[in-house]
Amino acid sequence: MKHYSEYRRADGTFTSQTVTTCQERPKATESTDWIEGHHDHRSKRVDLESGAVVAHGVPADEIERQAAAVRRRSAQAQIDVLEHHKMPRAMREHALGYDGARKRLQDLDNQIAALRADLK
Repeated sequence: MKHYSEYRRADGTFTSQTVTTCQERPKATESTDWIEGHHDHRSKRVDLESGAVVAHGVPADEIERQAAAVRRRSAQAQIDVLEHHKMPRAMREHALGYDGARKRLQDLDNQIAALRADLK
């Protein structure tokens, strides 16, 4: 049995399609072709000049996009903690007239405003 992985002819990146067969190599299409072996589509690609399978790094813009998504999730989680766990107590203390409660409430609001900048 042989394993084949499908790749795009335009750039050599693997699709996630693989075939295991005892017959001949699957037929190529206009936009894709097959290469022998089971290759990871996330970390490998076909070098179109040599036909060899080579390591494929994540593009810089994809790394930045993923990092931005992590920053947004982290900021939202911190905002949720402030709004749902810390702010109700500060609001109750302010309503009851406790000393310094208004300042604590304003500090929480400032922290939330700073975190909202990471949500963009």
